[in-house]
Amino acid sequence: MAMVHEFALFSKETTISFDKIAHESCCTIHDYLICYIFDTLNWIKTLSYDNIEQQGLCYTGITIFEGISLYQLINILKAWHNLFTLAQDTIVLKGEYSIAEEKFTRIEVQKIEVLSQIADIIALTEKAAYTDERIIHFGL
Repeated sequence: MAMVHEFALFSKETTISFDKIAHESCCTIHDYLICYIFDTLNWIKTLSYDNIEQQGLCYTGITIFEGISLYQLINILKAWHNLFTLAQDTIVLKGEYSIAEEKFTRIEVQKIEVLSQIADIIALTEKAAYTDERIIHFGL
């Protein structure tokens, strides 16, 4: 099973639920892609599960995007989407460093899959911004 991060749309009045069935709208993004764009996500002021202000994504926990952070997320994801449109049909991303092999791992992915994942989260986030709702990131 692939490691994925889930992004779900919640109204501001709804209690955050860990039950995936309870999510009205959600989409996923593979962990390799989150890791690849992670540094740029740290530019966004977000909230933790207990409403403490933080920077960026909580990799293994809950992150709340609402208000201006939704627009920041949209803009960063659109920039990545635009960059990936320039890639070949098969993209090779640099992954984690392997001490045993003394080199970085390489992750081969299809451009259409990467663009689709990013576009889905952009659409969900735009919906949240338009309806004054929030996006909840469920980390690994």
